[in-house]
Amino acid sequence: FHAYPTRHGTIGVAICWDQWFPEAARAMWSETHARLSIDDRRVYAAGFSGGARAACLMREFVAHSVAGVIGCSGGFPFGEPPDGTTPFDFFGTAGNRDFNYYELRDLDRTLASLGLAHALLIFDGAHEWRPRAVLPPVNQRPIRQPIASRNFERAQQPPSFRSCVQHAVEY
Repeated sequence: FHAYPTRHGTIGVAICWDQWFPEAARAMWSETHARLSIDDRRVYAAGFSGGARAACLMREFVAHSVAGVIGCSGGFPFGEPPDGTTPFDFFGTAGNRDFNYYELRDLDRTLASLGLAHALLIFDGAHEWRPRAVLPPVNQRPIRQPIASRNFERAQQPPSFRSCVQHAVEY
């Protein structure tokens, strides 16, 4: 586990998708919670391809769920589809020539049918991070269901899904 300071805060990086991922996830969770005062309702996990699948599994490996997952060119792990009890929101991106494109389109439809907060941004590209130039302004993002105080009291509402996505794409 390595921590890197940025202008927005500290980012932690660990192995994303191998036999050690459960231990890495628990270690990141324990260490960040021991060092920082963290509101679990504000924790978002992100990953690219297999790392997106690993981010979706965070709920399996730590005592608490993450508030949302940002999945770039990857969705839920195979054999672990979302259901009506999925405890986090999902924002996905994929290129229109990505080999995971159809999987993410299907996931988008599944999340919509389950009534879960989600968004999918498709860009002209392959299996890659989306180019900064193709990201629409935050107020024009195709978010299907805003998060609006899903399980939070108004006075303690965490940042919106839209603002978390904005911070994620600024990196």
